[in-house]
Amino acid sequence: MTIVPKGTTDIRAGDHLYVTARADEIPHSLELLGYEQSRVRRVMITGGSTEAYYLARLLPQHHVQTTLLIGDRQRAQELAEHLDKVLVLHGDATDVELLELEGVGGTDGFVALTESDETNILSSLVAKRAGAKHVITLVNKRDYIPLARHIGLDAAVSPRQSAANAILRYVRSGSVRRVATFEGSDAEAISFEVSDASPLVGRPLHELDLPEESIVAAIIRGPTVIIPRGNDTLESGDTAIVFALPDAVQAVTDLFPS
Repeated sequence: MTIVPKGTTDIRAGDHLYVTARADEIPHSLELLGYEQSRVRRVMITGGSTEAYYLARLLPQHHVQTTLLIGDRQRAQELAEHLDKVLVLHGDATDVELLELEGVGGTDGFVALTESDETNILSSLVAKRAGAKHVITLVNKRDYIPLARHIGLDAAVSPRQSAANAILRYVRSGSVRRVATFEGSDAEAISFEVSDASPLVGRPLHELDLPEESIVAAIIRGPTVIIPRGNDTLESGDTAIVFALPDAVQAVTDLFPS
């Protein structure tokens, strides 16, 4: 069951929360949820996919020591020529001895991005058992996503889920800019551009007649991100991020005409 929280809603152990926060407040939010703040210094990526390449190119820019393990020798040589700050290796992502030899157990993150779901899941299990702190697994088959979580992997990501979100952007009417859905929940996070035509402009949030199963989770005003309270208002030109359950989506969309 997905709950859109109110002031009287209580949080219980075992709940799965979706939290909106400014970037500088995320560490404090994690502490409140019982997580220790940690810094990512070493990451191992498996696969020669486009996703793997771009992630391997991005991480060194954030001072993360990155190793990229690729099963196809020619692809490994090709990417090694373009990733001068990354250790690119040729090898089987499910080779337990190779992963341990390359120090997978001492990594802060392991990301499985091969084109095979089975290889991604197996290599992630090996990495997790060896001691990798966080494991992220690319899964194309939707049925495998809950499986990945049940067997102890930290996170499963789906390109098909991302594609579905992009399609929903065009299905929703009004001034919708982006839509995000969540695996295991029927809720949507919808980003609206606020126009002068919206009946919500200039009125405190606590006075708005929003559908019961929805909440304004964030307001983006220029470079400023506002985590709103009851006295905050929406202004023309703002971007409003609304969290809503299915029965409330259309009513919410109607409040943000283009």
